[in-house]
Amino acid sequence: SLGNAIEVSDLLDEHGADVCRWWVASLSYINDIKVDWEFFRVASDEYRKVRNTIRFMLGNLADFDREAHAVTFGPDDAQSVDAWALERFGELVATVTGAYRDYQFKRAREALFAFCNDTMSAVYLAATKDRLYCDAADDRRRRRTQTAMDIIVSGLIRLVAPILVHTADEAWLAYTGADMKEDDCVHLHLLPDA
Repeated sequence: SLGNAIEVSDLLDEHGADVCRWWVASLSYINDIKVDWEFFRVASDEYRKVRNTIRFMLGNLADFDREAHAVTFGPDDAQSVDAWALERFGELVATVTGAYRDYQFKRAREALFAFCNDTMSAVYLAATKDRLYCDAADDRRRRRTQTAMDIIVSGLIRLVAPILVHTADEAWLAYTGADMKEDDCVHLHLLPDA
């Protein structure tokens, strides 16, 4: 009635539904909710970090065929950065699935953002970028990294799907090579196991 509210249609036009959902997931639903355009700008920046992390991994799987190129991790791989990333991903899966089970969407969202921003972007993707671009296409180390990325991005897309429904759906289609006419949708798949 004071004319100082944010119209939902304006918000969706400016930031899109997934950014709005990302922001809503950041809220503690037991407290009063304050709304400001700046909150959505921050949510938009965080959303882009998650989306771009998924996008980077998908882009680096373009020449990867799961059936032909997947590497089986053995004892010699246990100390690799790839094994480290998979272990961190297992921890993420446990945290996020537990948070969803307990309706703690803020905890799930925070864990997803920290994983994409810190674990993946700041450490793992930076550490493996050279091997992805410079190693021979069929080099075992490069294929091991692609195997880890394949496991992580498949699970990550499913983990973000309850919050970033449209982004996850598009990413899943890119990951599987399906098109919109097929019945394969990320929302028909289970969350990954830790």
